[in-house]
Amino acid sequence: MNHFKLGIRYKVLGVMGTLTLLILGLGVIFVLSFNTIQSGFLAVSKKSFPSYQALDKLSSALRESKNWAVRYTIEQDPKKLDTWKTNYEKSYQKASDALKAIENLTFSPTENILKTVKESFTFYGKATQALFDRHEERLALFEHKRGLQEEYRATYQEILSHLETLLHLESKNRADIDFLKSFLQYTESLYLKPMVSDLEILSEKEIKDKLQQRKEMFQKNIKDFDEKASYLLSKTTGSFKKTLHEAKVKSLTYRNLVFGQSGLSEVYEKDTQELLFVWKSVESLNEKYISVNTQTEALATLVSAHLESSIQKLQSSKARSLSIISLVFGLSLLLLVISLFYASRHLISPIEMLTTHAKKIGEGEFEIKVPVPKTNDEISELAQAFNFMSDYLFRHREQLKIATQEIIKLYQQKSAEPRKQEKPEDFDFPTHMSHEFRTALAVIEQGLTNLDIPTLQEKDQKKIMSACHRAVFRLSDVIETFFDFPKKETIDKKKVA
Repeated sequence: MNHFKLGIRYKVLGVMGTLTLLILGLGVIFVLSFNTIQSGFLAVSKKSFPSYQALDKLSSALRESKNWAVRYTIEQDPKKLDTWKTNYEKSYQKASDALKAIENLTFSPTENILKTVKESFTFYGKATQALFDRHEERLALFEHKRGLQEEYRATYQEILSHLETLLHLESKNRADIDFLKSFLQYTESLYLKPMVSDLEILSEKEIKDKLQQRKEMFQKNIKDFDEKASYLLSKTTGSFKKTLHEAKVKSLTYRNLVFGQSGLSEVYEKDTQELLFVWKSVESLNEKYISVNTQTEALATLVSAHLESSIQKLQSSKARSLSIISLVFGLSLLLLVISLFYASRHLISPIEMLTTHAKKIGEGEFEIKVPVPKTNDEISELAQAFNFMSDYLFRHREQLKIATQEIIKLYQQKSAEPRKQEKPEDFDFPTHMSHEFRTALAVIEQGLTNLDIPTLQEKDQKKIMSACHRAVFRLSDVIETFFDFPKKETIDKKKVA
């Protein structure tokens, strides 16, 4: 019994196991696909995208630092040098931090170009530092030049004051004094204004030529001033001559401030050299900036391409995972339909068929047969048991029919026997009564026995009950005959007497 119970159990467990495996398979594929997509996303989010952001910060910080470094060269405001340098250092530190962030997020395709970017960034920092060093040297020279210019301007004012005094002393020499003033005024601005104005870019030759022109113009005008002053000294006397002599002495001091040792002419030459060095430093800085910026852009392009490639791979992996999931889901549905069809054909259909035949057998159709499936399991054994039971019930019902017919036949035979003999003296009343009782009781006993059969049909039950009722009626007739017999025997004896 345990053996055939395992068959259905195995089939049910097989179907359930198949469905479970399908669900587990879908779950495993989904988890694997999710892990693949997640790992790709993490690769993008942990390296490629942060690298791209860091490169953007590096490019922005480089551009900002370069602007601060060059701005002082353009504006040339000594008071703002420290401010511009501080701003540059902050921007350079941002660029350095961004470069370190990129260095921590490198992947194999970017290692070589990142190394080049680091080298160019180092050269750029050195070039910028050299530029600020030049600015600081120019600032020290500027302080010295400003002191000389103040003294230069004060000397010019003293000479001019003497000339104004001469005009008050003798008006007849006004024309000569105006000449002296014009010579002096030509020289005044030559060494007070810068060699190069703001936003003016000149070549080295142009600057040197400009410096030489100033020097020659100063020499010519101061020479004309001396000659005119010497000429007036030879013509004048008294306080006029004394004042003019003082003016001429001051002009010597004025000349010495320009052409003396560490004078304005020498300072302007040094400042010009420093300015040329600054411009060269700016050119070098621009070259280094262009180099590091170009390499940064190349690195950004590479990272961007890697980022796009990673995203495309991620999308491809996602699409592939969805395709695999869809395929497996389709196969799972197909297997599910097959499993349901198998369960319907081999489990549900045979059970429904057995249910239908069981109802028919319950209605008394014992001659039908249940088709036995060739599954060699509990269903086939149950069908065989149904067929065996129906055969048994069919045979038993036939036997009951025969027995019922025999009872009815017996009763009819007994009922047909004559109740009286031809001669009263030959009639044995006790024997006749005994026979009648036995016949009726035999019919009732056999009928009650047959009524206990569970599978007995209703029409057979009615036949047996009808035979039993007739037997009961027969007994009633026998009893009435028994009570009427003594009366009849007395009447018969009186007639005989």
